[in-house]
Amino acid sequence: LIMKVYCPKCHTCYSVEIGLIPVDGKKFRCTRCGEVWTCTHKDFNVPDSPLSEDKPQATQPQISDDNVASPQNVIANEQNEILSTPAPQENTESQAEPTVNEDEMSVIFARLKDESSRINTEFEQLSPLKKNLPKIKKLLGWDNRFTITLELLTVAIIIALSLFAGRYELVRRFPQAEQVYSGFGVPSRVIGEGLEFQNITRHYADNDKGNQLNIKGFINNTTDERMAIPTVVINILDENTNSIKQIKQEVEAQTIEAHAKIPFTLLVDIPPQQAKYILLTFGE
Repeated sequence: LIMKVYCPKCHTCYSVEIGLIPVDGKKFRCTRCGEVWTCTHKDFNVPDSPLSEDKPQATQPQISDDNVASPQNVIANEQNEILSTPAPQENTESQAEPTVNEDEMSVIFARLKDESSRINTEFEQLSPLKKNLPKIKKLLGWDNRFTITLELLTVAIIIALSLFAGRYELVRRFPQAEQVYSGFGVPSRVIGEGLEFQNITRHYADNDKGNQLNIKGFINNTTDERMAIPTVVINILDENTNSIKQIKQEVEAQTIEAHAKIPFTLLVDIPPQQAKYILLTFGE
């Protein structure tokens, strides 16, 4: 049975179950003004009881500030601890919580089982590479963006060094690649490659300039294209093939046709006494 209790100080009305109040009374604390008093059964007012019709009924005071909530129903025990007692709600309908019956649960579990079976079947049909691809990525560190960037940079550097070291062989196989290297200012062709010295002879000549070493021979073009003849580099070597002197000279002819052979003559000042060998090469 719900009874009404009024604060003796501010006359705030509270709804309390009569069963919560013992015969010797119960301490109440008003949540509005803080008044604490002992409430007994004599303090109850029953709105629907005929006995209460002659007694004037106290009304709950109005609160002027709209931002302040209405006082809540509270009960204080012997230690003045506040006990919440919510007032009964009028004209409310209890809403049943949605429940799932056993048939719906069976359908849900059946769908989950079918989906799991489908995923397992698709996984078994994958190739070994695709199955182990996640493990490979983790092993190589491809699951980390920084590691991927670092590895790609390392691969790019290795490729660049390989292209630089093998540029001569690459241009031999693909002559068009020489233009690419030239665009970066990297020489990619061996100077005088395709030209050969043949039938080289040497002897000392007496002339107005004094004794000179006369070097004669032929330059042979072994390629299928007309080539410019570069500078001839004459290296004077001792008996241990150590270089003693190096001389650069131009031959009379400037170009040579494909598969052609032209003679040349070079005059060199008489070398030192320790000179033993002569090495001819092409240079810039």
